[in-house]
Amino acid sequence: MRGSADAAMTSVEVQLGAELLYNVSILTNMYETKVRSASHFLQTSTKKLESLQSDLEQIQERRKLGKERKVKMILVLEVVNRISGLFVGNGGGKDLRSKVEILVQNLRDELNERDKMMLQFDKFLVPSLLSPLINNTLHSWEPLHDDTRKTKHIMDSLMDLGYGGMSNAEVERERKEYIFKNDILPKVNTSFESTRWNPILDVENAIALYQTISESAEKHCSSMKHHGIIEDNDVSPFIDSDNDLRTIVSREVLKGTILPKLLRVLNQWKAELDNSYEIPRILNHINSWLLPWMPYLNHPELLLQITPDLRSKIRSALSCMNRGIVNNDTDFLRLSIATLLPWRMVLKKETIYDLTSRYITPRLMKALSQTTVVLNVEKQDWQIVDVLLNVYNLNLMERIEFLSLIEGEILSMWIHGLQKLVSSCEGSKQDIEKAAYYYKIWKLK
Repeated sequence: MRGSADAAMTSVEVQLGAELLYNVSILTNMYETKVRSASHFLQTSTKKLESLQSDLEQIQERRKLGKERKVKMILVLEVVNRISGLFVGNGGGKDLRSKVEILVQNLRDELNERDKMMLQFDKFLVPSLLSPLINNTLHSWEPLHDDTRKTKHIMDSLMDLGYGGMSNAEVERERKEYIFKNDILPKVNTSFESTRWNPILDVENAIALYQTISESAEKHCSSMKHHGIIEDNDVSPFIDSDNDLRTIVSREVLKGTILPKLLRVLNQWKAELDNSYEIPRILNHINSWLLPWMPYLNHPELLLQITPDLRSKIRSALSCMNRGIVNNDTDFLRLSIATLLPWRMVLKKETIYDLTSRYITPRLMKALSQTTVVLNVEKQDWQIVDVLLNVYNLNLMERIEFLSLIEGEILSMWIHGLQKLVSSCEGSKQDIEKAAYYYKIWKLK
């Protein structure tokens, strides 16, 4: 009996111990989880506190910077007001520029490098501060009507404005580019776009203006090239680069303003014969107003735009002269050659040959057929023959066409004259020498 009771007692104790151990494990795990959660909350709260502390410091720093910038902007505003005040009732005094530049220089000295970088001081702020002086200078400038010396003086003075204290060549380039783009070129483009500029009548002043601007750009490009901003081989006038003032002038003025206006005028131009002269001529000939621009338009991109209308107008001019100058082949030939010759480097060779074949060759054929071969070569009229040779030598006529005129119109007359001269010889030495001289002169021609 006792043995059974002891065994039962032992079993109860084992179950109670396991249950107590289980309960303790549950409590341990639960409090361990709470401790871990509390630790994670503490770490997260610490990070948030640090982040808030950092944000607070940044806000305080920004507030400090804001106050400093406010002071700087008040200083800038004061300088702006003082510069504006110089132009009220000043009448453009001689020391106006020096006063403005002194104010700009004083402002530059007041600002630190960080402020200058933030305000983009030399690139944008300085040109903005100088804008009243720039506008005052440009106000009296008439680009197409003022002489070249005044234009050069204005260009140089504007490009050198506010240079004192510049940090490097890159800043100089940016400042010059800004003034060029935003002040000088708009004024020039306005002049070229104005109805006051007639490309047909006012050629010299327009070309002089464009050349002056280009030379000024070249001059300041050389300065930037010296500082390593522009490479020596960077010379194309239409490169896609904004660090070359020559490119800006070519793109904005020549390609963007002058060429479109020339194309409009060329498209509207009609060939008309002016009979008020002893020798009739084309009124407002394209050679007189378009040809002078060709050295500046000598670029495939631009020639591609102008060639179609140019070809049509040259054909129109030759046709007009052909209809209007009927009785004098020599005058027609001289005028037509003078019309065609300057464009042989612009138009394709096939186009030149076609225009010659259509208008010049028929009149040459007619004139040659009416030429009389004189046995006395000293009295021979070489005028039309010289015209034919000149046309060929100037590469205005195809070789096969030249040879056909020689064989068809000249050679037959020459052989007939030579035969007549030889048949008239009586066998004397003098007659033979005369025939030989006749042959020699024509052969040399």
